[in-house]
Amino acid sequence: MREAEDSFSSAALYRACRHEVISIAEPEERYRPTPGRHDLSEHQLHLLWQRQELLRQPLMTADRQQITVYRTGRWTRGSGPDFRDAKLRLHDGPIRVGAVEVHVLASDWFRHGHDQDLAYTKVLLHVVWHNDLGAQRVIDASGRQIPQLVLSTSLTTTAAEWQGMLGDAGWPARPTPSTTPCQRSLQEMAPETIGHLLEMAGEERWCQKANRFALRAERRGVEQALYESLLEALGFQGNRMLFWQLARLAPVERIREVLADGQPSPVQVQAILYGVSGFLRHWQAARRTDRQDVEAYLTRLTGHWEPVAALFPEQLDERQWRTTGIRPANFPQRRIAAAGHLLVGLSQHNLMDLLLEPLRTLEARASSRQLQRCLRDLARRLRVPGEADFWGRRYALTGPEQSRPIDLLGTGRSTTMVVDILLPAAAALAQLGREPISLAVVRALYRCHPRLPTNEVTRDLERQFFGFGHARLTIVDSACRQQGLMQLYRDFCLNESETCQECAFPRLVARLEQLRTDIPPAVS
Repeated sequence: MREAEDSFSSAALYRACRHEVISIAEPEERYRPTPGRHDLSEHQLHLLWQRQELLRQPLMTADRQQITVYRTGRWTRGSGPDFRDAKLRLHDGPIRVGAVEVHVLASDWFRHGHDQDLAYTKVLLHVVWHNDLGAQRVIDASGRQIPQLVLSTSLTTTAAEWQGMLGDAGWPARPTPSTTPCQRSLQEMAPETIGHLLEMAGEERWCQKANRFALRAERRGVEQALYESLLEALGFQGNRMLFWQLARLAPVERIREVLADGQPSPVQVQAILYGVSGFLRHWQAARRTDRQDVEAYLTRLTGHWEPVAALFPEQLDERQWRTTGIRPANFPQRRIAAAGHLLVGLSQHNLMDLLLEPLRTLEARASSRQLQRCLRDLARRLRVPGEADFWGRRYALTGPEQSRPIDLLGTGRSTTMVVDILLPAAAALAQLGREPISLAVVRALYRCHPRLPTNEVTRDLERQFFGFGHARLTIVDSACRQQGLMQLYRDFCLNESETCQECAFPRLVARLEQLRTDIPPAVS
């Protein structure tokens, strides 16, 4: 894929400048608050952790290690650890980037099962109000010991005083935000220059995604690689790894083998995926319902699954799947139902035919209107309306029916998957010569794709680089620029060799400005 990378001069320029200024490191359910105990809630402790000025410095762990907090982390408000991408140093060790988990009581770590949950193996620090265990550390699923910080002994004020700082909405009055080095650097740049920087970084992120897909295709085969990427994207944050495991245990060729017999339907594919995921086994064991629609659906699933179950000997445990902290519309049961619709055509077509066909007929000199039409067609192939499916009006098997159908895979998520999955895969396959697709066309589609729907992650990143002004709304105006923001965050904010005060981002900006002024104007 080296040639593919070099085909994008903007990405190559960004990469060269980045390596001049920084050494890039290798990349690579939250539980509901429990108010009432000690008159505190986890929500309040989340706010306290973010307000480091209220804590006595230097912070010390229960085993007397000094903690230096360079960044408190991104508050997830969802499944998994409470704060991701925190940057800490323990004692005189190296700077580390990882997660922080917050609880009222230290024993909540074990009560919530985090010691058995692989999602918590990146936790660097366990922050608690009261250490009722008396232990200096807790352990994660790998057996690694995690130090604990006790907030009740680290306050510069009384608990009553800092609780009084919380407003009616439960948020502390926001102090005047200090300007970060990245914000100061961007404030000194013209908007068009910032846009160019984001586009260069966005192309670099896209090249990296294409490289990863090419490596997966080499190891797993092209169609299986696309299938695994598709299911991972359905998993969203909390269930991405489980969907990847589901794709490995129910490979695409075996699903095609099953669908070759008879008239395939989405329910037939759903039966396979629910069987391998462990959901169907759980539903059968708890089969106590007088609702005829639920009973009929379970009967259909069971009738499709039992004759083919021997083809899928390995299955997941239903208890591994996450719903806590996940919007009900994104529950894994509903995403699996969506996969049933996306894969039902495998009996007659391969996955590339089903998902990438619009790219094959697009000419290198396609007009803007043709590019936009192609993007809409790609997203349409991923969208799964809810009207015609059992899950269209349900969040849980025996839950109440909703008043209107909810898409199993809506427009927002399908357009995001075009950018995250289909376009990088198409670029990789075009470069590998596995698809009759123009690499220039795929790049043009990526560059012209409109801004994607925002989420908590993208909003946090925009605040990180632009503060709370409105400039970000006009500058970060495309999917490519949004991806560029993520790449800058990964390269600089998550780099364990840099602190915010010593960040190399201003040097990157200066270098790009220098290159910009050194390039002579084009001769007309």
